[in-house]
Amino acid sequence: MPNEVVINGLTGQSPFYIYLCDTSQTTCVYIDSITGSTYSFEIPELFDGQTEFGLKVVTSNGCEIIQNITS
Repeated sequence: MPNEVVINGLTGQSPFYIYLCDTSQTTCVYIDSITGSTYSFEIPELFDGQTEFGLKVVTSNGCEIIQNITS
């Protein structure tokens, strides 16, 4: 079963640009651009076998929100 990331309660200037990264933020994969405050997506195959990730959200005015997550 694929792992899913769920984002709830984003605030700031939309649209939001969603990225999933390794925990060091060295490798990041663009996921999607969204306008709402809630979103879910499946973890890309590139990260198969990993249990920790860096979730990066960039607002339209360039603010970055980075949070490490565990699946």
